[in-house]
Amino acid sequence: MSAITLASMDYNEVDRRYRARLRLAANKIIGDWHEADATANEAIFAALRSFNPARGSLESLLFTTTRNKARNYVAKRNRLKRRGTVALVAEPVVWGDDPGLRESIERVTTALDTLPADQREVIRLRYYDGLSERAAAKQIGITRHRLRELQSAALEALRAAA
Repeated sequence: MSAITLASMDYNEVDRRYRARLRLAANKIIGDWHEADATANEAIFAALRSFNPARGSLESLLFTTTRNKARNYVAKRNRLKRRGTVALVAEPVVWGDDPGLRESIERVTTALDTLPADQREVIRLRYYDGLSERAAAKQIGITRHRLRELQSAALEALRAAA
């Protein structure tokens, strides 16, 4: 593999070259492919922001950042377990035959489809993927304040539809 120069370095190139190996490294520590993929993605963004060729290779920075982020994730997960805090897990819901409930679900689903893409993405990250404000904002590349604005606008539109 040839070294990536600072001039040619972009996210897609780094992602193409390293994501699979970073994901594998993170999964060895975390033990969850979904979280390992998110960790690899965060590591790529963080490494690209802080890369300085004078301090070492991009590859070593990527793997060090991935390892540190994976260890931080495991430490946080263990802290939550010790506190007895249970993460929200999406489980299948049986709705029954309540026509009023079905109508409400259809209205909210329709409202979700009509939301602007950025608001829909915020709702997906926050409520479907269960990310924190900080993690969701970082993944999208916006400030937490802007994320809260988008989330509030999206929730207001969904409430109006329901």
